[in-house]
Amino acid sequence: RIKAPRDLLTLKSIAPRLKQLFLQTISGTLQNPVCLKSKYAATVKAMFPSLQVLDGMRLNYPHSLYTLGVQLDEEFKKAAEKDQDVSGGREEAKKTKEPVVSPQLKEDFSSAITKLQDVLKECKQACVSPV
Repeated sequence: RIKAPRDLLTLKSIAPRLKQLFLQTISGTLQNPVCLKSKYAATVKAMFPSLQVLDGMRLNYPHSLYTLGVQLDEEFKKAAEKDQDVSGGREEAKKTKEPVVSPQLKEDFSSAITKLQDVLKECKQACVSPV
């Protein structure tokens, strides 16, 4: 069982050009404890730059859920920084109901969701239809 990112150092020394790594099921039902760590995916990706698939998710594909999630996180951080006021010598974040997300990122997410729905539909049909 892998409990912390440092537990992957041995794997890194054995397989420095690792392409795929599964530490949990796609649904997350079976997982190593390291998967519960903050920024788990980003940490593993940094340790294995050649990694293309982590837990069944494509990392280097521009419209992968991982890549889009990283972009969304960056946009939320930028929006939070812009929304800060300096008052009374200390910063207080303004409370907004909905974070600002670029139209391009919204379009990319929408496209990724549509593709995912199409794949799921095909899988469902393949499971139901006799070969």
